[in-house]
Amino acid sequence: MSTASLFFGQQIVRRILPHRFSMLLLDRVESYIPAKRTIIGCKQVSLSDPLVQGYLPACPAFPPVLVIEALAQLCGFMMNLEYLSRSGIDLAQLGWPGYRQGALPAIPHSVLADSKILQHSLVEPGLTLRLAATVALQRNDIYIFKAQASVEADEVASGDIMLAYPAYTSHAAQPVA
Repeated sequence: MSTASLFFGQQIVRRILPHRFSMLLLDRVESYIPAKRTIIGCKQVSLSDPLVQGYLPACPAFPPVLVIEALAQLCGFMMNLEYLSRSGIDLAQLGWPGYRQGALPAIPHSVLADSKILQHSLVEPGLTLRLAATVALQRNDIYIFKAQASVEADEVASGDIMLAYPAYTSHAAQPVA
């Protein structure tokens, strides 16, 4: 298996994750290494973001619970990439301009089953939230990830995230256009 790193921009992120503005908290995936089951993404935290403005109005910050949600979206994105790979999709071609027109197979929606994330500090507007995750354990449709969020060299959150594909979503999944 190749140790090549794959990049996915905003268009691919929007095609694979069901979230939309303002709850899409993953701006891009900078590195996905299928052989290591590791992914790195980022979220640009802006002062104009409505999620930042309503939390501690006197001292704007990115809400800590949304750091966990951003990590969960990154982990869900990796689960969906692995699902697509098992469905025969060549992940390296997803970002190619001509490939954008092709339909992807139906992707089930994952749900956050559990999170054990320790928050270390707040994230201020104007900074880039770096998100990283590695699959620690997988049993059927249940994944456990080791996840970490950082700003520059400072870790702001770390811990475990458990995601699953519930049985009911496999019947309701719709093809992605």
